[in-house]
Amino acid sequence: RDRRDRDRRDRDRRDRSRDRGTSSRRDAFGRDLPSNDGGGRAAPRDRRAVSPPPNCRLFLGNLASESVTEKELRNAFSKYGIVREVAIHKSFGFIQYDNPKSARLAV
Repeated sequence: RDRRDRDRRDRDRRDRSRDRGTSSRRDAFGRDLPSNDGGGRAAPRDRRAVSPPPNCRLFLGNLASESVTEKELRNAFSKYGIVREVAIHKSFGFIQYDNPKSARLAV
């Protein structure tokens, strides 16, 4: 009888979990843990996780990557708007603004 009751509880938990559209998490004792992610959707970790509006990224080609630093690029381009991200690769880089207007001004 105990085993049937336990099986029924497990089946009910699975059904409730399926109805919510999320998988249930349990602690070491088998109890359901509350979901803290807003209904099954992953929350962004930081501002870069949220995709920026289109036309906010500038491509910088033919950089002297040995001598140009991220700080220098950020300082040079911040007078046109809020710089969200600076990326330098071998001989090119990207400047990410928070809006398209700032990117247009920088060109």
